[in-house]
Amino acid sequence: MGDESGLRAGAGDAVKPGKLPDRRPERMWGGPGSGGSCAICGKTIGTEEVEFELQFVSDGGSGTVSYQVHARCFAG
Repeated sequence: MGDESGLRAGAGDAVKPGKLPDRRPERMWGGPGSGGSCAICGKTIGTEEVEFELQFVSDGGSGTVSYQVHARCFAG
């Protein structure tokens, strides 16, 4: 992971192009990494890392969309 200012910039960049919704998630939970890609930094979330799963109601309101992120990227 990079420095804190780099992580904050990455989080802002993730929201701007629509990678992540620009609102709070409806649900959020954490646990060990699943090996997927972080929606903020794009790097793999290893099983030794903490992962947050963020769940949003889809824009059409007909379902949900989930994103996995490093806990540290989310906090940035």
